[in-house]
Amino acid sequence: MIEALRVALRRGGKKLLAGVDFHLGPGELVAVVGPNGAGKTSLIRILSGEYPPDSGTVQLDGVPLDRWSPRLLARRRAVLPQETSLDFPLSALEVALMGRMPHVRSSRDRQLALDALHQADAAHLAHRIYPTLSGGERQRVQLARVLCQLRDDSAPAQRYLLLDEPTAALDLAHQYTLLRTVRRLVGDGLGGLAILHDLNLAAQFADRIVVMAGGQIVTGGDPRTVLVPELIREVYAVDCVVTRHPCLAVPHVIPVPDARMGVGAHTTVPRTHD
Repeated sequence: MIEALRVALRRGGKKLLAGVDFHLGPGELVAVVGPNGAGKTSLIRILSGEYPPDSGTVQLDGVPLDRWSPRLLARRRAVLPQETSLDFPLSALEVALMGRMPHVRSSRDRQLALDALHQADAAHLAHRIYPTLSGGERQRVQLARVLCQLRDDSAPAQRYLLLDEPTAALDLAHQYTLLRTVRRLVGDGLGGLAILHDLNLAAQFADRIVVMAGGQIVTGGDPRTVLVPELIREVYAVDCVVTRHPCLAVPHVIPVPDARMGVGAHTTVPRTHD
């Protein structure tokens, strides 16, 4: 598993993480939720090895990350960031092929990249020039890149996918497509972590929800025990009703409009007369 033990992180004099313990095992999808500035992205950067912790340790299969070679680490875990800056006139297929860089070159690489584009619902974009794509299309191509990166049939070791707000740029249909794809890979043994802002998506797809605030983990567990009105009010300062989803055995969060602000589904706009 990937494991963070008593991890602390500071940047620019600001405490981003404070004594965080976290683990991600194979065959589970963990959703990390919390308000802006809670430390969610910092957690991914620590778990991926992008940032070394100021204190504490991060391990992959019991071995500290700084003892892994970059190439071997890249074959075991992949990261889909919130944004990826790439302005070169590469095709979407060429971007997906970047995922094969940690691997020995093979005649199968092109087909693996095409397969990954298909998994990401981006096969029809294969020959489009990447900078001309919309934000959502780019995100799907980047998903194909990380899926391609983790494909290694020659080695049976467990792999991990870390996704930082992967649904932010996607329309409703592609949000579900992406999370169904990740869910399917988790069913095959992948370990997945996804930072999500939509609590209902987290409830529908995650095995475990971890709630962060102020650089710390507030709680974590089964969606049915984590997503309760009292906790949501404490962390987000939002009142809500939590009911059972009408079609699934998961909680469904419904924010309650703040009548003092005059905001809500039933707010009426005064009619004007000629």
